[in-house]
Amino acid sequence: MNQPETYSQFIEFGNIFDRSTREYLVHYLEKKFNPAPGPLPSLAHESPEFTYLQTALDKIFTHDQLQKAAQDRPFLREQVIKDTLKWLRQALQKTKAENPYLEEQKELERWHVRPVFMWVRHWYKLTNYLREIYPPDAIDTRFYEQKFTELTRPIDAYEVEHRPESHARYQKEFARLEVLTEDLLHHWQSLLTAKRLQYELEAIDQQREQFCALLYAKIEEFVRLLEIVAPFKKKWAGMGYVAGPLAGSQF
Repeated sequence: MNQPETYSQFIEFGNIFDRSTREYLVHYLEKKFNPAPGPLPSLAHESPEFTYLQTALDKIFTHDQLQKAAQDRPFLREQVIKDTLKWLRQALQKTKAENPYLEEQKELERWHVRPVFMWVRHWYKLTNYLREIYPPDAIDTRFYEQKFTELTRPIDAYEVEHRPESHARYQKEFARLEVLTEDLLHHWQSLLTAKRLQYELEAIDQQREQFCALLYAKIEEFVRLLEIVAPFKKKWAGMGYVAGPLAGSQF
């Protein structure tokens, strides 16, 4: 990395992922323009979310005119990377803020922290809730209802809620119940994660298309300006005028 300070603000305060992942992102984008200097550093924490973000980033840099225009112009490569990092941060924040599954995630978290004795009398509220939002082939709520009924039948629901000292008599039943609740919550989390990732993938890809349209338009305008300036630059150079704003320019 020749100029880590160029992207230090993003690396230190990017507000997406962790610091090591943000640093990896900078390396990853720089390598899109300069693949020669060795392999990328290993990524400490890979995730499905980061994988599809890499796919979106790969699509951005398939534009031939972008690659050609930036090939020998470090200032342009730097600006494109900065713009891409800014877009990525804003796109992720927007996508997470507009996630339609936030309330379901909160409901899942509430059930995660519910003590096992509270499930004895209230488990049916969760199976009814899940039946409303998932088909039987996703979550077999009838199976869980049968299991909860079997496991809670020997337990006095009123007693365990109002007399904590009674919990010791139901340790075996509680242990079995806890296995079932963890299985159900893990299954639910897997389905919810899949829905969330699918939503984020589609939302990020849609925002990528909008970003690419603006980015590529800027690049095309830049190339047009190069074509306009090129004859004058050659003329001035031939006349010995090497000073001024175009002298040493990456144009």
